[in-house]
Amino acid sequence: CEVSDLVLRSPVWSLNGEPLQSGPRVRLEKMGTVHRLTLRQTSPDMSGEVAFTSGKATSRAQLRVTSDH
Repeated sequence: CEVSDLVLRSPVWSLNGEPLQSGPRVRLEKMGTVHRLTLRQTSPDMSGEVAFTSGKATSRAQLRVTSDH
């Protein structure tokens, strides 16, 4: 997600309304005005709405994880 100006406060990434934190399965990166979310070891139960919120602005997308079995 790219924002038009540098963000002073940390933006929030969420999956199905639950805030995401960096960890083994979640990688959050910031490079200037670009913010990147990487999900690892995904499973179908992680499908749903991904949201990026910065101040009053929110960007949303639908994530669909399918099984490879």
